[in-house]
Amino acid sequence: RVTKEAYQKQVEQLSLFLKGKGAVLLKPLQKEMEQYSTAEQFEEAARIRDLITHIQATLETQKVVRHKDDNYDAIGWHEANDKVAISVLGVRQGSLTEHKHVLFSGPVVDRRALLVSFLMQYYGALKDPPPAVVIPSFLGTTSQVEAALGMTVSVYKTGKKARMQKMAEQNAKAKLKKRVQ
Repeated sequence: RVTKEAYQKQVEQLSLFLKGKGAVLLKPLQKEMEQYSTAEQFEEAARIRDLITHIQATLETQKVVRHKDDNYDAIGWHEANDKVAISVLGVRQGSLTEHKHVLFSGPVVDRRALLVSFLMQYYGALKDPPPAVVIPSFLGTTSQVEAALGMTVSVYKTGKKARMQKMAEQNAKAKLKKRVQ
């Protein structure tokens, strides 16, 4: 049973975390963990230690993807054994906020055509698409897609957006590998 005070504290901590202020939680949690340890309440200390570890991992990921106030999607593509995984990583107001995966089965005759078709259907159905999309380099020229969707479609070879697109590719590869197993 959780007391009203403990519940309120958890809600406040969650609120800070969701607002991207997880670092503020670390010192008080570290102190609380030490208090439990001193009181030989090792299970509770271990629970808080694990919570600190998860918060730190999340903060590290957020550092990697902080992109000022950018709003864009990064598209990853991976194909193997007549299957394709497309991963969409959404960066909103500078933070990675969403990820989606789409899987296709069957031989790919024209990967450019498949990706263009995906982009047209996926972004054509969104009520509030991002102003920009970072895509794999094999798509080549993007003017027809840009004109049809009214958004910037770009390939980046260096920088944060290129790294985000590579991360999307790694996610697509992992999703496809998991699906095949």
